[in-house]
Amino acid sequence: MAVTQFEAVDARRCFPCWDEPALKIRIDVPSELTALSNMPIADEKLDEKLDENIKTVYFEESPIMSTYLVAVVVGVFDHIEETTADGIKVRAYCPVGKSDKGKFALHVAVKSLDIFTRYFSTPYPLSKLDMVAVPEFSGGAMENYGLITYRENELLYDDLLSPAARKQIISYMATDIMFPEWKIWTQFLRQTADGLRMDALEQSHPIDVMK
Repeated sequence: MAVTQFEAVDARRCFPCWDEPALKIRIDVPSELTALSNMPIADEKLDEKLDENIKTVYFEESPIMSTYLVAVVVGVFDHIEETTADGIKVRAYCPVGKSDKGKFALHVAVKSLDIFTRYFSTPYPLSKLDMVAVPEFSGGAMENYGLITYRENELLYDDLLSPAARKQIISYMATDIMFPEWKIWTQFLRQTADGLRMDALEQSHPIDVMK
């Protein structure tokens, strides 16, 4: 499995970071592998002239985004998918034989997208959301645009072996990592202000005690 992790400034080590509309992403991979990126696949072609075992994968043009959110994943996967109320396809890509363990996180992600869309009155800006379980991933998760990568144990849940508390952690990871898609600071500051106002009451327990 090959997985990119560009945050914060490593995208420039992969491709020239120029803001030029004519530059498009194209990936050549062995034909038996799955290639994923931020946007849906636009086309796949076998390279019959050079090597019939190599395919070229083209992706749809992406919205404007920071280079550190660009992501590419290539590997052999099983995957499962569901669709949100707005028709957004959400998929969980898992190591072969582990797709059943991705059902819980996938269900949480779909419900979260529906809830966030209604709550913030802002539609999800892409046509798909892929979640990929990466063995030994360096971080807990990375909010790449349309292609979120997770450490395997942060996405997969085993009904027989995983403790119940793991569902809470997976639910948190599956929802928290989506927050960059929406502007929520206004709500966050309002709630903080409410908390400080309650703290200022004479009968409340102060957060900070001056000595």
